[in-house]
Amino acid sequence: MRTTFATLPGSAKPNEDFIAVTDDLVVMLDGATTPGAVITGCSHSTRWFARSLGTEIFAHVEADPTRGLADSLALAIQALNERHQATCDVTHPGHPSATVALLRETADAFEYLVLADSTVVIESKAAGVQIISDNRLDAVAAADHEQLLAAPHGSPEHELAFVEFTTKLQKFRNQHGGFWVASTKPEAAYEAIAGRVDHTDFVQAAVLTDGASRLADRFQQADWINVLDILSIDGPGHLINQVRETEAADPDGKRWPRGKVHDDATAAYCQP
Repeated sequence: MRTTFATLPGSAKPNEDFIAVTDDLVVMLDGATTPGAVITGCSHSTRWFARSLGTEIFAHVEADPTRGLADSLALAIQALNERHQATCDVTHPGHPSATVALLRETADAFEYLVLADSTVVIESKAAGVQIISDNRLDAVAAADHEQLLAAPHGSPEHELAFVEFTTKLQKFRNQHGGFWVASTKPEAAYEAIAGRVDHTDFVQAAVLTDGASRLADRFQQADWINVLDILSIDGPGHLINQVRETEAADPDGKRWPRGKVHDDATAAYCQP
């Protein structure tokens, strides 16, 4: 599998995305930003968590290529719990978390796994373009989310709404009837969306955090075929540049309401 990728922070703050790539594997995480006023029970940052869990996932997938992706993710979450449970409360509902998107090439197939709102886009000969994203988060705390989107960016109202929204999500996170994300519950791995495309059927794929996919799914300034075309012709860096240009044209979030004017963005493009 030939893979190119790019990643760019959304602000002067450290990038909370993570990506690791080999010739047969893409591991991508998007750390969930936590307002400073929200207690997490963990002494580590979201950036640390995304990088540490991403490293564990990579190691567990590589250690046994025959093991299922969900099994490797569950083992990685448990291993990270054991690494820092002596200093941090891994039972705290506000513990750092991250989305996960995986793409692995095996001898006969391309396997994918998506947990929370990152996206895998796969084009196959039989099914055309498939969009794999886990949007269960959209169904919870809708009123708080609307309040966040309505508050002016950079205002005290926006910061307060961000705190309230993040706090409310703790009641729904990694619960049946809520949404699932990689944090400290290994069982969340088995709530991910997973599947495979036969090797002979596979054409191309993209793996995107929501900061990169927003050109299509939030801004609707490109369809998914356009996104694949941009990636294949101009590369992942160009896709992220187009996202940034679109964001800059709406700096107040009035045309496209969003929690962050600019989000960390990571994109990978894969060919057989």
